[in-house]
Formats: sequence, C-alpha cells, structure tokens
Amino acid sequence: MGVLARDGTLEVVDILMEEGLRGRGIRHNGGVTRSDVRRWLLLTLSVVVLVPTAGMALAVVNSDEPALQTAATWARNHGFSKMVDRLEMWRYDGEPSTELADDLALADGLVTTTSLSSTPTTSVAPVSAAPTTTTTTYAPTPLRTAQEVPLDGEGRWIPVAAVEGRNVMWATSTRPLREYGSVRATFVRIDQSELRFGLYNGTQTPGGRDWVNGHKVAEEDLPDLMVAFNGGFRFEHLDGGYFTEGREVKPLVDGQGTIAIDRDGRITIGMYGRDLTNDGTWVSIRQNLPLMIDDNVSIVDLYRDDEWGVAKGGEVVVFRSALCSLDDGMLMYVAAGDVGIGDFARILVDVGCRKAVQLDVNGTWPQIAVYLGFGTTDRSGIVLDSRMRNADRYINGTEKDFIAGFVR
Repeated sequence: MGVLARDGTLEVVDILMEEGLRGRGIRHNGGVTRSDVRRWLLLTLSVVVLVPTAGMALAVVNSDEPALQTAATWARNHGFSKMVDRLEMWRYDGEPSTELADDLALADGLVTTTSLSSTPTTSVAPVSAAPTTTTTTYAPTPLRTAQEVPLDGEGRWIPVAAVEGRNVMWATSTRPLREYGSVRATFVRIDQSELRFGLYNGTQTPGGRDWVNGHKVAEEDLPDLMVAFNGGFRFEHLDGGYFTEGREVKPLVDGQGTIAIDRDGRITIGMYGRDLTNDGTWVSIRQNLPLMIDDNVSIVDLYRDDEWGVAKGGEVVVFRSALCSLDDGMLMYVAAGDVGIGDFARILVDVGCRKAVQLDVNGTWPQIAVYLGFGTTDRSGIVLDSRMRNADRYINGTEKDFIAGFVR
C-alpha cells in the first residue's frame, strides 16, 4: 500500500480498481472512473493528513512554548499520545554523556562568585521585595562538587529573593555526577517561613473553568508574587490524583508521592495514606508518581514499573525536575539533565533531600522563575536555569498546573 507508480499516483488505486471495485459492480465507463477514485483518495488523504498537520502548525504558531513541545502536546490532545511516547522513548533512550560540561546551568544574569566566604557578596538582579531594613541572612553551606576541578562558583549559593532584606531563596548549580560530566543541575533552596503557596490550574491539566486559581496568577495577586514553578505530569501518565478548591479532579491514591498545601499556604511532601490524607487540612493535593526519596533514601527501584518519564523503569535520559523537603524544614526545587531516574534520585540524596516528589520532565516543562517589579502589577519573570524558557509563563497563562509562592 502506498507505493508510487510511474505516473506519480498511488499503485494502490489500480489494485482497488482491478480487484475491489469490480466485485462491487462499479463500472469503468458510465460510472465511477479511475480518476474519480484517485480524486476521492487524494481528498481522503488530505483530510486525514493535511487537516491535522494544519491544526498542529496553527497550535505551534500561536504558542509561546518551543515548537516540538507544542507539537507533542497537540498530538497528545488529539489521540496520538502513545505515538508521542514511543517517539520520545526512541529520542531519549541511552545514558548521559560522559563529556564534561564547561559551564553551569544558572541562567544569564545570575553571575556566580569565586569568593570562599559564605557571605552573599555577589551582585544579583533585584528580584525581591525592596528591603526595609539592613538585615540579611548568610547563604547555606556550599554543595559538594563532584568534579575534580570545580568551575567558578560551582555549588555556592546566590541569594535570589528576599523579604524585607531577609534572604528567603538561594540558587546554585553543579555538575553533580562524577561519571556523567555532561549532567548539570540547578538547585533552589526555599525558606517557607516568609512565603505562602498556592496550586494553580492549567487550561489542559487539569483543565476546566471557574477556578479561583486559574491558568495564571491573578492581577490582584501579582504585587506579592515571589516565585513560581511547574507542577506534574499529564493525567494519562500517572495513577495518582489531584484535589484543589474542594474538587477531586482525579481520585487520590494511597502510596503515591504527594505535595499538599495547607490553609496557611505551607507545603508538605509525603506519602499519601501514611504521612497525610485528605482530612480537611489541605487546600490542594497534587500527586505525581510514588516518592523518589523517603527518609533520605532513594526508593525509585521499588517502583520500576512506574512511568518516571515516558518509559517504564525510567530508562530514558531527559531534563527532570523535583521538589523535596530538607531536614531543616526548607524546600528545594531541583532541575537536572539530561539524566535517568536512578541518577536523578542519587543527586537528590546527595544534596540532603528528606522526601522528594518528581515533577514534570522533558523539554522546557521544568521551569522555576522569580519576578522583577515586586509591589506592582507590572511583573516580569527571570528563569533560574539557562535551559528553561518562557519566563512569564505563569503570569501570562499556561496549559499545565503550577505552584506559585507569595509574600505572607
């Protein structure tokens, strides 16, 4: 089927004419001709192929996201999810490169310092609230570097957000895997004591209307916005559920890794059914596969049949993100790639994650941004990793759920 004949038409037409149409009483003369059949076949092919292609092209043109990412999303939304999964398995199969990266993943403008002092002496873009005091906090202890010769600033924390002069967020980057020098990771440490968080609902995940927290941060909440980061997988790629604003959009499942937000806007990470349940404490509950890290230990090997990113067992090597809780009560957002699930879990253990849930993966879906213009509605985002795109995604609107943090 589909072999081209000498005249450029499909040979299958001749087969249909000679074998199939005769048997149905269709005449060559005075009835349906070969030309008629060819025209109908070409029309059918146009409808089947060209119309979807045009729809996909229109989606790409009208999107702020990368073309391949938008095309994949369009295909999933129109019944081609399994095909996209297979293509992505083929594209991302293998293992990370051993070639040593010669730069870090921190975004442009977040210039690292070579100072060995833990005092934050680096000049950082003014992404925070205007200080009303001279009080500040020292940066956390630098992260251990895995490579023999660290790059300038590798593993050293840069303050990226403050509340009244007190630093509440820091970022750093490393090449965390000795044997896979190409893998770069960005870490964002978040002090919850001065922030309140909320779960926002994308146009497609979970979809629907009439949300209080819709597909972007509302204009009246923009002045207090400090940080926003991506949520989890599309629903067809996970067993777990989704609850927010009093609605259980997808049933919650015991044993699943869970991010829960209470009425004070504080995030808790744990295993549903053991560490927390939907008992009225939580405003929002977002599940995304089992826990990666439990009590500072990787447990991904217990769940090798789960789809940690396209393929069961997590064999694929992609850009990944996660949210974890630390022993001191702080949160840490981590983005690393390209990396498999086992190595990603090892990175999280090495930086002290107590409990961790993987978030979205692949392309530029992993994204964390902080915002200029605090105190006004004229906000603009700065992504914290050079591989991330569309810094204003969460203030202009997005198709997937996300979590945003505000000054209390």
